Amino acid sequence: MGKLSFNRRSRRSTKARWWLGGALVMGLLAGVAYWQHWYEPLFFHLKERIEGPRQGLRLEEYHVVIEGKAVAGVSRNLSAISYDRERDRLLAVTNDPPVMLELDRQGEVLDRHRLEGFGDIEGIASLGNGRVVVVDERRQRFSVFAMPEPGAAVDQQRIQSLSLGMEEDGNKGFEGISYDAEGDRLFVVKESRPRKLYAIEGFGASLEQGLSLHIRDLTGWIDGLVFNRDLSDVFYHGATGHLLLLSDRSHSLVELDREGRYVSYRAFLRANEDMQRDAPQLEGVTMDDQGDLYLVSEPNLFYRLKKTGS
Repeated sequence: MGKLSFNRRSRRSTKARWWLGGALVMGLLAGVAYWQHWYEPLFFHLKERIEGPRQGLRLEEYHVVIEGKAVAGVSRNLSAISYDRERDRLLAVTNDPPVMLELDRQGEVLDRHRLEGFGDIEGIASLGNGRVVVVDERRQRFSVFAMPEPGAAVDQQRIQSLSLGMEEDGNKGFEGISYDAEGDRLFVVKESRPRKLYAIEGFGASLEQGLSLHIRDLTGWIDGLVFNRDLSDVFYHGATGHLLLLSDRSHSLVELDREGRYVSYRAFLRANEDMQRDAPQLEGVTMDDQGDLYLVSEPNLFYRLKKTGS
């Protein structure tokens, strides 16, 4: 009987150690998530001190002027944003149901367009000449169409489409896009598993003349972004030639130069003095001709940032 009692105590002790070990691991993970809010900016600050500052947008100098404004008529799935300089409007999309919105700089809805026959739309970019491109994450399909008349819908069956099928994981496919009009390049990011960054060269020319595309894998540029755990969008800044990469899980925006080197960083957390709460799920980023930054976050939130002194 004494031996049986000992075995029972031993099993209980082993189980207790397992529970304690699990609790310690969970506590450590929670601590890492909390301290990330603090050591991530420190990491990028030290990186800049070691490598030296580079000229660029200086994202840390931007401050929030509109924080988390709910977009009227949208309850969920606000997934991307782009600036249309020809019409001086912002274009945004939702993916359930698929709808393209036209917004002003205050996040007010100016028009809505149903996207009929479209799937899981996760990215949008203005191509110029009155054209827009959107990307379907699951189908990895780029659809190009002319800006519709006020209130008019866009029919998938009546427009140009291009499918690349470069990634096998359909639900972790192309997440964000941005267009370089001067270089005729479409920048594309894959969210995760693994993160990817591509430049599709000759995109506009291929639509008009049937020329072949050249796809460059720029993933090496993001290998050093250790805290950007995923990529939810990309923006190409024509004046500098720099890229802005948005991360939902890291609540951050990082600027890279023409060679893919780190330039600047900005977090979107309540730890910042200009924010009342964390941005819940950042999905899209763009910039207008005045240099103001715009972001959208699920479920339906709109952000605007201005540079200090502008």
